[in-house]
This record gives sequence, structure tokens and C-alpha cells, in this order.
Amino acid sequence: MPCTFEVFLDFCVLFDRVRRSDDGCFFLPPSTLGRRAAGVPCVEDVFLPSLEDIVSLSGATSAEQALDWCIDAGARQVVLKLGARGALAYIDGQQFFIEPQRVDLVDATGAGDCFAGVLLASLCAGETMQTALTHANAAAAIATTGFGAVAPLPSRHQVLQALSSQAAESSHVS
Repeated sequence: MPCTFEVFLDFCVLFDRVRRSDDGCFFLPPSTLGRRAAGVPCVEDVFLPSLEDIVSLSGATSAEQALDWCIDAGARQVVLKLGARGALAYIDGQQFFIEPQRVDLVDATGAGDCFAGVLLASLCAGETMQTALTHANAAAAIATTGFGAVAPLPSRHQVLQALSSQAAESSHVS
């Protein structure tokens, strides 16, 4: 029996052969695609790599160069995960930066997967891309405040509470 990663690779190869519907929405991080990574930007609805993924594929030396590489390769929408530095997005022809959430880092294991999961869940729940990105960014930050990839995953309530607290702090700083 193959390990989970091998099963996922098989799925990705199968995905490449299956014609998706026009309203389909697929999110596949390029680091999981191994040998197919170079062609991924052309088939994704939202390309969701980390900066490290794109640096290893393109040789880019900055987030902006990495984003440009993704767009030049054919990605229509890109969310470049920058870890503790937030995210850089190119959505509907516009580029914008998602500010990082400040937390006391314990363990970053699983934070990128948390970001992707919350982004997808928020979009599927009908949130706008901007709101989904804000929620994903906050959730990923919270996920780094505990040990492991599962135990520190936040609930929707925790994400909304963290964003509310941050907004309140920001309004008192001015």
C-alpha cells in the first residue's frame, strides 16, 4: 500500500488528465506535485505556492520576482505564501499584500496547509477573496502558536476573535 504522499501524487497525475468544469476550483500546492511542478501554473484556478516553492523552481530572489514568474508562467490568480511576512497576491489583475499577523511563534509546522485549507473553506462558504485571504492569514498565524500540525489549528471563532482583537488594537494605536 503506497503512503499518503504517493497517493496524492497519483491523484495529481490523474487530475492533469481529467477535464475540469468551467466552475471547478482546484487548489494544489506545487511542492506536492514533484515532477509536474513546472507546468502547474497553467492549470490552476488559484496557484498557492510558498515563496520557497517558487524560488526553487524559478531562481527568483524576491517575492515580487517570484510573483512575476508565476504570472509569466500563466497563472491567472496567485497567492504567494510568505510565512511570518504575510502573503502577496495577484487576483483579478491586481496585486496586493496581506499583512502578517503578529503572534508568539512556537512551531510553524502545518501553517501553510492551514492557510490553504482556510482559504479554500472561506471561498467555498461564499466569502470574497480578500476576506478569505484575511481569514487564512490569521488562521495560519494562530496555528504557529502551538506544537504540531493539528493541535493548534484554530476554529472559525478563534480566527474571527483574533481579527477583532487586532482591529481594536489598531484603532487604539492611531
